Amino acid sequence: MKHPITLFLGFYVLGVVYAKDCERACRLFTDSFGRRELEHEAREACKKHNITPRPTTMDICVSTFKALQKSACMNTCDGATPLVEDACGAIAGTTWIPKHNAYRSCKTGYKMAVRKVPEILQTVANKFEDLRELLVDAKEELIGETFSIPSIAEEIEEEEDGIEDADLEQEFVFPITIDDGSEVQLVISKGDDVPRKVRTFCASHMPRESGCYDQLLPLVRQRLLAAVSDPNL
Repeated sequence: MKHPITLFLGFYVLGVVYAKDCERACRLFTDSFGRRELEHEAREACKKHNITPRPTTMDICVSTFKALQKSACMNTCDGATPLVEDACGAIAGTTWIPKHNAYRSCKTGYKMAVRKVPEILQTVANKFEDLRELLVDAKEELIGETFSIPSIAEEIEEEEDGIEDADLEQEFVFPITIDDGSEVQLVISKGDDVPRKVRTFCASHMPRESGCYDQLLPLVRQRLLAAVSDPNL
């Protein structure tokens, strides 16, 4: 029997999302616990744009990175909050510096924030218990499971180990909306190599999105584990 589970890549909808814990966690992360790390990473990500006219070219990259911090954190936490819209075309059209330089700088800030903020969030969460507890609480509410682990990193490792041994009795269908707005089904059946299936899907349908596999695989694993533990989900 097919078991449909809806996932939107980049704009995930995973049922009822408890946003309060995520909002508090991301506020702590961006304004306090992770502020220094985010500032450092933004500067590192954008340093190749430290070109004339200075400092405007690099500032466009840094400001774009910072503009993505909150929504990237929320998206990582609740899986549903959309990222701030990519407005690099508009930004390049309104700045006084050469448009191609402004556009490239903006795109770097956007892409690097999407890639780096989740990594920084995990690193910082493993240092600060208050932040880690908020993130774990939000994840428990989201997927209906209880975690008794000390860090986000260990949680991910346990999920990856557990899914390989899961006894899938059904065929799971993930209708995924990709970048062009069309819907493509990712089907996971008993005996499938889940990472390989996800990697193939990303290579076929979103070959230019380097973060597709890293973003999609953990969510697929979570939903499969939840469904295996409770077939009525």
